[in-house]
Amino acid sequence: MKPPYVLIESVKRFFDKYPECLIRGKVTTEEEIGAIPKRLREKIPQWYIDILTTYPIADLEIWLPNDHGQEALKGKPYDSLPTMSMTFLNAQEFAFYSAEVFPMFKLIKNGYICIGEDRRTTSEGIYISIDNINPKVLMIYHDDGPEIKTMLSNAETLFLNFTDMIKYALPEKRDMD
Repeated sequence: MKPPYVLIESVKRFFDKYPECLIRGKVTTEEEIGAIPKRLREKIPQWYIDILTTYPIADLEIWLPNDHGQEALKGKPYDSLPTMSMTFLNAQEFAFYSAEVFPMFKLIKNGYICIGEDRRTTSEGIYISIDNINPKVLMIYHDDGPEIKTMLSNAETLFLNFTDMIKYALPEKRDMD
């Protein structure tokens, strides 16, 4: 099984498990992908375009396990952590943010694309490397200054790979007592 297939299959399993999410997001059309300027569109891995044009993840809000920087929660299993929000960007947002908004326009030039953001609390972008088949999922802080090296060294690794993010994603917020 080739890695891109594994990535696409992980998204299929998410929607099989949480069918209510099928109506919360939207499938990206080929026209919407085509409207992204070519210099930006060429940066999007084909496997991610395949996911966007097959499954309704654009504008979909999911909830990801996260320790929220609390030392007592570091290293705990994902299923015992509270969650944070992530909303997948749609094609229009991707094009605008990647061309116009700091730090996204700098990060795309350095091999990272923003796939979503935490719109409920931090407003930080969620990124993947375009150079890896099953890339780490990072939260990159926009206020870490103008240096890409600093932003990347201070980035929070949310998941070691994209498939784990999808595997542990939830359709609803989980609070912990």
